[in-house]
Amino acid sequence: MANSLFKRSTFVPAVTGQAYRPARPARDVWEASTVCGYRYTGTAPGHYEYVTDPQTGQTTAHWVLNNGSGQAGDYTYACWTETVLVSYPATPEVTGIPSVPAHYDYHLGWNAAARSIAFITDDGYAAFQARASLVGAIVGLNEHEDPINATGYSIRFGFYLARGLAKVMEQGVFKSASFDYTDASVFKIDRTAGGIAYLIDDVPVYNSTVLDSTAPLWLQSALYAGGDELFNPALVQVSPPDTSEITGDLQLVLPPPSLGLVDRPVGMLNLELPAPEIAMSFGLPAPSFGLLSLVLPPLSTDLLGLVGAVGQLELELPPPSMFAADRPVGFLRLELPAPSFFARAYPGDTLYTNGRLLLGGSMASSGVRMLPAQPFVGVLGGELAAYREVLMPTVAFTGLLGGAMAARGEVTLQTVPFVGILGGALEVLTGLNEVYAMNLEGNGSTRYTGFDFNSFANIGGRYFGAKHDGIFELEGDDDAGQPIEASWSPGKLDFGTSQLKTPSHVYLGMAAEGYLYLRIDAEQDRKAVSYVYRVRGYDDSLRQERITIGKGLRTNYVVPTFFNEDGEDFEIDTAEFVVADLTRKI
Repeated sequence: MANSLFKRSTFVPAVTGQAYRPARPARDVWEASTVCGYRYTGTAPGHYEYVTDPQTGQTTAHWVLNNGSGQAGDYTYACWTETVLVSYPATPEVTGIPSVPAHYDYHLGWNAAARSIAFITDDGYAAFQARASLVGAIVGLNEHEDPINATGYSIRFGFYLARGLAKVMEQGVFKSASFDYTDASVFKIDRTAGGIAYLIDDVPVYNSTVLDSTAPLWLQSALYAGGDELFNPALVQVSPPDTSEITGDLQLVLPPPSLGLVDRPVGMLNLELPAPEIAMSFGLPAPSFGLLSLVLPPLSTDLLGLVGAVGQLELELPPPSMFAADRPVGFLRLELPAPSFFARAYPGDTLYTNGRLLLGGSMASSGVRMLPAQPFVGVLGGELAAYREVLMPTVAFTGLLGGAMAARGEVTLQTVPFVGILGGALEVLTGLNEVYAMNLEGNGSTRYTGFDFNSFANIGGRYFGAKHDGIFELEGDDDAGQPIEASWSPGKLDFGTSQLKTPSHVYLGMAAEGYLYLRIDAEQDRKAVSYVYRVRGYDDSLRQERITIGKGLRTNYVVPTFFNEDGEDFEIDTAEFVVADLTRKI
């Protein structure tokens, strides 16, 4: 591929997500923990006291005798499991951050354009090829415009290309039906005797209604998405190029140099020439052209020296010269005669001082020329060793069993009821301090945390829980002054279909004393994701409220969880999800 125009895309790294965690207050919990200390092996009555090191978390047991009796030999150092009171500090809320996978930014939009340096006059044509997979491109011939319109809608005679289909477009207006094309197709726009013809693989597809096109035309293009590519462009002049004489004038302005001279024991000469200003103008354009931007830095000369009663100073600078060319052959050379100054110093301490300055030599400046891209040929050396891959067929293995097999009988024993005898002390029901209540009619369950009781009782319609430090009534709007964190989840939902789906809204029939929150747990692109949203409003009486779910989630199953804020009471009567089913299952 000799030459191509390619719109680049940018890699955007992934953003790691963070799950939401609500704030939790400080709390004391009875937990099973390993304790170490001198274990009492005697018979004297007493009890253990436990001390937990806040730095290491290690709990030490100390046996305290009730009456101070007991001998030193009655103790043995050991470690064992014991239920002790553990204090947990308050934990702040952790804000959830959605994860974003790594992806490419394709810079979608008509925001990239290019134009050829060469152009055609009179008869000629432009040819090019394009990827059939490109998202969008507008390519064709256009009169010179500055700056280039990146949308491509200003291209005078062009093709509009998208996903293997091509249409003729002139200044943003479609002029033909769609034509199929491939990577091998060659597009051609031909101007002959002022008429414009469009061809694909040398087959005419449209003739423009414009019959008097005579202006110079450049090859111009606009690309829509990263990865779009045009290649093998060509701009061919068919009629003889315009070789008529080009008239114009060149103006070079040099301000007069400045000179300062002091005739004291120390003298200084400072000469500065500002950068020359160049103005050019031409007649009709040549068949092709180049642009030259020339900047000459200012000349400056500094000289320090002793000057007597009579003296003479000579300074020579070569005259400046300039060279510029936009062809393999051809140049422009400019020489300025050297300006000169004459000065003489008079005897005595007078202020009348003259000097002599002679400027000469040359200044050279080089232009910039863009050369067409050339294909590279790689030469490989060394040896290539061939190897083979052999695919072995699957072979079934046969196992041989030896020895004797003896049949065994089966005896069904009669079921006998067992009688259990319970004894000992009551311990904590669970080390997690959790209690579950099951609704036998609707099969729903409720989990209570922080219930470190060893027994429960219903006395006169009132519920109580008992543990080692007292009996507590299970009632109230808070937990011993702390807010009660409550949540409700209907479990994992697929909304009656196995398709991928995108939930957009949830309508709640609810009553609450504060805002409710919804946490959505799901799996997207084989990664667990979690998002948290807040209901728009609330009221202490039942009414409909809405939660808007963020766009972009595509999953088969979701686990919604509704929870309160700061222990506020709430009631949920209905929850209706608005879900859009997609056509795919994975």
